Amino acid sequence: GMTASVRAALEPKVREELEEAIGVLADAVVTTRETTFPAELAAIIAWSCSVLEYFHPPLISKVMQVLTAAFEKGAMDDVGLRQTHQFLLSCSLVPELRALVEDGGALSELKDVEKGQCLQSFLKQSTHFESSALQRDVGSVLSKMTDAKITEEFIDETLGYSIDLFISGAPLLSTEGGTGGGDCPGVAVEVDGPFHFLKSSERLQGRTIIKRQHLACAGYRVVSVPYWSWDTATRKDGGRLALLQELLSPVMRLADA
Repeated sequence: GMTASVRAALEPKVREELEEAIGVLADAVVTTRETTFPAELAAIIAWSCSVLEYFHPPLISKVMQVLTAAFEKGAMDDVGLRQTHQFLLSCSLVPELRALVEDGGALSELKDVEKGQCLQSFLKQSTHFESSALQRDVGSVLSKMTDAKITEEFIDETLGYSIDLFISGAPLLSTEGGTGGGDCPGVAVEVDGPFHFLKSSERLQGRTIIKRQHLACAGYRVVSVPYWSWDTATRKDGGRLALLQELLSPVMRLADA
């Protein structure tokens, strides 16, 4: 079923309905013959399970079998490659899923046949991102708050993600409030424009949810700057600086702190 973190984030009624619907889907998928199971559908289901952190053992086993067969035949398009990449990241980064897929060697089999194609496809997409005006605006204010290095559109070659604004070398704060970053690569500031959210809502798109999950699991301190918060702050004198101080002060020491 879903991990505790996802269950806790949902209202009880929504959680119950969603789990029931996914359970019905999982039962139907598990009984589908592999020969009539499209690789594209397997990639979508694997990706969706990763976003929802819904790890139903027979379902995960089934989609991994279908994906492995698809890679053996060379029958995977770019969208499927990128979705499978994020599923494979979850297999490595999320303990509940890692424990499930490592048992029996299913993960090794899939990785043996995909041969890094998924990461390469994902990286190709990531390197084509361009910074938005909103992102550059946030970066400009951010540069006045820290002496640490700030890199726009930083590419993590291992995860494949492009980080909007990556702060490296900053004095980080531990969860207890002291100084200490451990193995943390740095601070990932994600500037979330309208396309990161479902239409006419403040609910995140699946692609944004899973990116945050993976960055956090990989050790990054993730800070989100929603576009509506920035728009509101822009209308106040000193509002943008105050907003970034509020968002960043729990994770790093700022130059003017």
